[in-house]
Amino acid sequence: MKRFMMFAALVLCSMAAVAQEYQVMPEPGKKMSYEVNAVTPMGVTRMYVTQTLEKTDDGKYIVNSSASTAEGVEGQKSSLTYSVADGEYVISVKEVLADQLAQMGGNLEIFEATDLHYPVALSENSELKPATMRIKVNIQGMDLDMTISIKERKTASTEEITTPAGTFTCLKMTEKQVISLMGQEQVSEVTYWYGKGIGLVKQATVAMGGMVSTELLLKKIE
Repeated sequence: MKRFMMFAALVLCSMAAVAQEYQVMPEPGKKMSYEVNAVTPMGVTRMYVTQTLEKTDDGKYIVNSSASTAEGVEGQKSSLTYSVADGEYVISVKEVLADQLAQMGGNLEIFEATDLHYPVALSENSELKPATMRIKVNIQGMDLDMTISIKERKTASTEEITTPAGTFTCLKMTEKQVISLMGQEQVSEVTYWYGKGIGLVKQATVAMGGMVSTELLLKKIE
């Protein structure tokens, strides 16, 4: 059971990291380099992630990512396309989950999925729309019904955050990610810090009662 709950938490954290990096948009074409340290009961894992943003002719955005266990080495590639409507970035949760699970070798059936919305211009002390999804995933021959809720999404005030890339004034955002699986609930507390005109500067996630934690820090902007 713990193994599957951990899998679900890591999938959701991965989705959030990709989806929320550009709530305060950097300039298209800039290369953002991150170091990610994840602590689980299986040990500590360090990864290096690079992301770039491009804008399409029809007004959509594409985030291109590469993740590797070795710094400076191009790793596994992925991309995420999302649109802008009514002053919000709109991300298809269905597409994100399908892509993540396909990479991890799981089969996915989606019963319900609301899109994730983020204001184009984040402001202090505001609330963001929640999202809910219900899926069935097959892992190693076992069918698991899972409900994922992203709620209590809100921004706070600004903070000074120092990373290897420098010191930035950032808007802090928090949310709860609740995974319901086989009668059990697992809550993840996620905090993001966005630099104006830069995007994601830092992300911290605590899941499974502290058994899983992840910290992402901006290392370089090119």
